[in-house]
Amino acid sequence: MPDDDSVQTERDEGELITMAPAGEDHGNCEVEIASILRYHVKQKKLGQVYAGDTGFLLNDGTVRATDVAFVRQERRLQTGSTPRIAFIGSPPFG
Repeated sequence: MPDDDSVQTERDEGELITMAPAGEDHGNCEVEIASILRYHVKQKKLGQVYAGDTGFLLNDGTVRATDVAFVRQERRLQTGSTPRIAFIGSPPFG
């Protein structure tokens, strides 16, 4: 992965893919969802909400950045993190 944050990349099956920046509507929708979700998660002390630049290292070595992710507190404690990849393991779906 590049050492700077000037270009957003994801790793897919060992190859780096350059990602286009989000458009205005997408960015606005992402922040709205993240804000609502973060408020709920903080009030209930359920875990952590992550923004779109957070990298998730999947089991096959692929790195993906979801638009918004929620990880339960128990799962955060189980998986840990690395300096450049903020979360190891896919975000739970469902």
